[in-house]
Amino acid sequence: SALSLFAAGGYAWLAGMSLPTQRALVMVSVVIVAVLLDRKVSRVLGFGMALAIVAVIDPLAFLGVGFWLSFGAVACLLWLVPVVAKQGVGRGFFKIQWLLLVALITPLFISQLPVAWVSPLVNMVAIPWVSFLVVPVCLLAVIVYPLSSLWATNLWGLVGWQLELFIGFLNAVPDIDVLPRYLTLPTNGYIYIALALMLILLLLPRGIPAKFLCIPLGLGLLLLPEKTDEPLLVSVLDVGQGLSVVVQVKGETGGHTLVYDAGPGYPSGFNTGEAVVAPYLRSLGVSHLDMLVISHGDKDHSGGVAGLVKAFKPGQVYKGGTIEADDAEYPIPVDNISSCDAQMSWQWNDVFFQFLHPKEKNDFKLNSNNQSCVLQISYEGQTILLPGDIESMVEHQLLDNSELQKPVTVLVAAHHGSKTSSSSSFVKAIKPENVVFSAGYRHHFGHPAKDVVNRYQEQKSQLWNTANSGAIEFRWDVKGNM
Repeated sequence: SALSLFAAGGYAWLAGMSLPTQRALVMVSVVIVAVLLDRKVSRVLGFGMALAIVAVIDPLAFLGVGFWLSFGAVACLLWLVPVVAKQGVGRGFFKIQWLLLVALITPLFISQLPVAWVSPLVNMVAIPWVSFLVVPVCLLAVIVYPLSSLWATNLWGLVGWQLELFIGFLNAVPDIDVLPRYLTLPTNGYIYIALALMLILLLLPRGIPAKFLCIPLGLGLLLLPEKTDEPLLVSVLDVGQGLSVVVQVKGETGGHTLVYDAGPGYPSGFNTGEAVVAPYLRSLGVSHLDMLVISHGDKDHSGGVAGLVKAFKPGQVYKGGTIEADDAEYPIPVDNISSCDAQMSWQWNDVFFQFLHPKEKNDFKLNSNNQSCVLQISYEGQTILLPGDIESMVEHQLLDNSELQKPVTVLVAAHHGSKTSSSSSFVKAIKPENVVFSAGYRHHFGHPAKDVVNRYQEQKSQLWNTANSGAIEFRWDVKGNM
């Protein structure tokens, strides 16, 4: 038993001590220690000890979705395997995969993560393949390496060849487009309760009546009426040092959604358009993006566009400044991108939208920040202003624009609160009631600048910072109350 514990620890170390590896090591250790002490450990105790120990080792893992999905899957296996084991190895293994899918649908939907409907069929091939053909050869190579690096290299080459075939197999699996990969309903407590009840009913043992009630529960989710008491929602999302604002309009003529910037993207491939903006839109029940506005080309505003466009195909796209050939990297056909034009305005239900800048083609000769699309939103006498990264020069131009409505109810501070923006004359003229700084926590740029904060405080503005508060949502009712 002691040797088994040593072997398990060595394997976990080789595997990189990821969360699933830690979980498996702790649970194996609990069982082995119980055997050494001649104690009987129940499934509940073993599972609970593993969960607690992993949470102590890495407390922040407790906040991650992967933590709960990982332990949720193990819990299902612990309680489902003994039930289906009597049905034979092949049939039991197949049934367990489908039961796992059913059990994990609810947490996947709640977490706005995709559901792979063909995963049970894929796992029927992937689990035996990796367990009996990939991992053993890898371990054999590790053992052989001290004796002959050439043999070990050949074995690892065999593993690489297998993995290439394995990836080709995964890429060849078709998606089932008929079934939704995400929950396309506004998430709230009622939906969570209904999903949980459906899950419980589906997993009840055979012979217990009323399992059919999951069908009307599912139909009820599809028939839930959308909330119409909030005609306007403006959300400044927490995307770190960058900007992304979601504007949702509801009314008698239907709903409309606009996204102003999609936050940053990084060379590693991580981008907030896919990781932050898209899940937030799904949580609102949005399935179609009417308009995407890219204020300007700086990566902290446009870096997440590719990820967002991958998840949502916008009906219209507008960008600050000239349209360049490399804009197609978003990926949006260049022909489908239009430049923001201060002459352009439109109305969705009772909400009025208007670009205030750039106003002339000469503005396209300005630097990138000053080419930003400035979007003004008006509803029931209140104004929301999204100025992008404009600097004081453009702010002074806006003060001469008769279309600029003052005072402003909600202002997303220009250039994240940089000292090059939010000039004294501009702040005094628009007298913003609420000011939101979209900035990174303890970022080296130091936004917002202290002088800028003092200017807004002198105007008695309510200040918000996504670095401290996370996403900031402003909602208005039918009477225009915020």
